[in-house]
Amino acid sequence: MKTFLQDYHYGTEYDRQGMEPHFLDWAHQPVPYKTYQGIAPVHLPEISGLYPGSLRQVYEGEGFSSSENVPGLEDLSRILYLANGLTGKARQGGADFYFRSAPSAGALYPNEIYLVWPGGGGLAPGVFHYGVHNRSLTPLRTGNFVPAVHAFAEDEKSGPIAVFFVSGIFFRSAWKYRKRAYRYVLMDAGHVMESLRLAVRAAGFSCRLVYAFDDAAVNHLLGFDPEKEVSIGCVYVYGSGKGAVELKKSPGLRIEVLPESIRGASKTSEREIRYHEILDIHRAGSDIVPPAGPPVDMAACLGLLPVPFGAVSSPDALEKQLLSYARTVSARRSRRNFVQQPMHSDQLAFMVDLICRASDVSTDGGQGYSSAIAVGLLVGNVDGTPPGFYLVDVRLRRLHRVFEGNVTGEMAAVSLDQQWLANAGVQFLFMTNLDVLDRQWGARGYRYAMLTAGRLGHAVYLGATALGLGACGIGAIYDGEARRLLGLNPSSSLVYVVAAGVIKGG
Repeated sequence: MKTFLQDYHYGTEYDRQGMEPHFLDWAHQPVPYKTYQGIAPVHLPEISGLYPGSLRQVYEGEGFSSSENVPGLEDLSRILYLANGLTGKARQGGADFYFRSAPSAGALYPNEIYLVWPGGGGLAPGVFHYGVHNRSLTPLRTGNFVPAVHAFAEDEKSGPIAVFFVSGIFFRSAWKYRKRAYRYVLMDAGHVMESLRLAVRAAGFSCRLVYAFDDAAVNHLLGFDPEKEVSIGCVYVYGSGKGAVELKKSPGLRIEVLPESIRGASKTSEREIRYHEILDIHRAGSDIVPPAGPPVDMAACLGLLPVPFGAVSSPDALEKQLLSYARTVSARRSRRNFVQQPMHSDQLAFMVDLICRASDVSTDGGQGYSSAIAVGLLVGNVDGTPPGFYLVDVRLRRLHRVFEGNVTGEMAAVSLDQQWLANAGVQFLFMTNLDVLDRQWGARGYRYAMLTAGRLGHAVYLGATALGLGACGIGAIYDGEARRLLGLNPSSSLVYVVAAGVIKGG
């Protein structure tokens, strides 16, 4: 008998012979920005300067320390810009299109950021929504709700000084991807979560990812219609320990129902379609199931028989050639105009090194979310690394070869025949075993896997951009064909591909 998790994933697989025709309803395309009527926003200050450190320094957490215990408004302005801000503009179809610091499947941007703030740093305590389009914080509640959020997570670790939440608006993605859209809402959220985590670290504050919390309580706090928008994950922010500020819970704080003018803001189109498959899998994952055991070795659960190949290096020689972290974020785009020129093995090693750092247990305080995904590589054109399929041991930082030979062209065919993918130097693969997810975390494990795939994919995007390479993610694949090409067992799936390589003019 299939579980909710398996029923959703297998029920939304693409099959070459069974693709249903679908035409986009352009007259009812969802709006990409969330707005609130009748509430005066707090406009964030103009950014006077971004952090000068390198991308690897941010991942390592070295050299970044704030002199304040809580971020100020200028810090918040920089953090939110780097996390999911507008980084460029282009004309497409006679209209302006804005690039963002975090990528999105189909450029549909289903995710929003909220801030639960204790007060201080020039901002009153409250719950705020970040307006990407006008760089502002809209107050939804007043008062310090940070202790309440910590209680929602039933977390025994120390409480944060502030919390960022990332939500997902279903119809923004479902407008194009229909019932399969839940996959992309989660993976896009993973990109935003990693982008937000790095921005907080660059500001000099420590943080960790939290995915296990009371869905209903958080949705109520943030004023969501849970059939339209839901909370997906959060980032706990901790103080620097300098200039300590005592943060006390507001006495007698009640969490009232927010007015319809706020709860109705999750509506993005005059004609929205509810996909019961999306609502069913999300509701099934609302229960927090304690892990059934220690973090799993997902790579060992795929049904593969790899052999040791070599260690993952951390090439210091590249450091002077890289863009800074902030310039990397601003320059990041989904670039797929790959040319058949080889990457250098040090470039591959740099990106794999970032994935290993992003997978470290410190990112989530030892909760083991990153173990929901196994990382692989299809090497096609990399000097010093023979073509083939490799698995990455992110804990021991080693590669294991599954088979030899260049199958990047076959993976391009599996990826809905997007042949540009074949010219990439390497294709990063993010895989999971659905049975193991369900045993370890129940249906909520599906969120953990997809969020992790997006987070680790974001490390590839940033690493490639810092190196002057191109990167582009693919979530649309013929699932069964991918399973057969890679030799995965029936309960395992490839969920995300991010290609990287030399690009025209790069």
